[in-house]
Amino acid sequence: MKFLKRLLLFLIMLLIGAGIYGYYNGMTVEDYKALISQITINQETKESEIEEEEPEDEIIAAEKKKITKPEGQKTELPSSGKPKKETKYELLPEPKNRFAQIDHFASNTPEEVHVDVITLAAFLQEKAKTDLEKARAIYVWIVENIRYDDEAYNTGVYPNYTAEYVLESRKAVCEGYSNLYLALGQEMGLEIKKVTGFAKGYGYRNKTKFYESNHAWNIIKLNGTWRVFDSTWGSGYGENVNGKLVTSKRMDSYWFNVDPYEAIFNHYPKDIGYCFVQPLISLSEYEQMPQLMGDFFSMGFNGKEVYAEVIAKPGLKYPKSYDLDTYVEKISAPRHSQLLVDQVYHFEFFIPRAYKVAAIDADNGWTYFERNNGRFSLDLILQKTGELSIGVQHEKGGTSYQTILKYHVLEQKVLN
Repeated sequence: MKFLKRLLLFLIMLLIGAGIYGYYNGMTVEDYKALISQITINQETKESEIEEEEPEDEIIAAEKKKITKPEGQKTELPSSGKPKKETKYELLPEPKNRFAQIDHFASNTPEEVHVDVITLAAFLQEKAKTDLEKARAIYVWIVENIRYDDEAYNTGVYPNYTAEYVLESRKAVCEGYSNLYLALGQEMGLEIKKVTGFAKGYGYRNKTKFYESNHAWNIIKLNGTWRVFDSTWGSGYGENVNGKLVTSKRMDSYWFNVDPYEAIFNHYPKDIGYCFVQPLISLSEYEQMPQLMGDFFSMGFNGKEVYAEVIAKPGLKYPKSYDLDTYVEKISAPRHSQLLVDQVYHFEFFIPRAYKVAAIDADNGWTYFERNNGRFSLDLILQKTGELSIGVQHEKGGTSYQTILKYHVLEQKVLN
């Protein structure tokens, strides 16, 4: 840096002399000053460029700060070494919500129509043209306006959750949610029923045996087909805090209009006639089935295909899935959780609001997906045994990578 300053000073002195000479040989003082000014600007620009070049270790340190861990993973620089310069991606819009108009209408219900079931039902169906839109208006209103009754759950003291009580108090457990959905649906002329049964929800442990029903939901017949609606699970999620249930509100549209072949993995009715799957399974068979939740199926795995597999081969395992809070469509990904070393697996997702997708192996080796108009693809040759995670950096998640799928990579001989 000192050398550059000395060089600049030398040039200036040289040009002063040239300026004096030039003045007496046709160069004006103004031209001379302009020449000095331009040389100085050019030199300052060059110095600025040199000063902005950081040593490699500082770049790596900065990149490490940007990369935060996907769930269950340590934070580490990708195995590719020095990170590439950050690319500014143009994010794509998410697919349009076909119920946007109904959702907006139901979300802005005036307080004066909340007086009773009849008045509320009459208002909610004003914009609905089909039974599905009626069911949607009810679903949106309930999940946005009714809170889970944490106190009742934690104390075991439950009031009588009639539809009228829930509408007035604005709180309920699954019994109350399904009673209010039933009452509003009947008032709108829907073919709707309330179902009680055995759910693999909050507090469930793998292969738990059920001795009594623990959940209630609704089914609605649409165009001759029964579908599953669970406004309780659609209204938020629960966490264990110091041994107590603490719920948080967040609308989950997955639990609206669910295929029975997907619901059967976590909802088993006491009345087997409300299963709507073939072949039918017993409660003990249901207890042995894997717990596959909404985020697994909403991503794009086919419930009917998975159900057929589980019936034929009860021991099959499936990847652990996580909700990303942004649109994710699986175009291609292994359906089973156990993958093999030295095999090539193709992954492809459409995530329009994502920046990057990465596969993270058990040694924290990062392999990035190729990005093309919101589609992320990767042909991955597995080299490490242990856990393999698929992490996404997306708009709502900021700079962190959030896990959407977890697999287990095994040696070839393990499955032979």
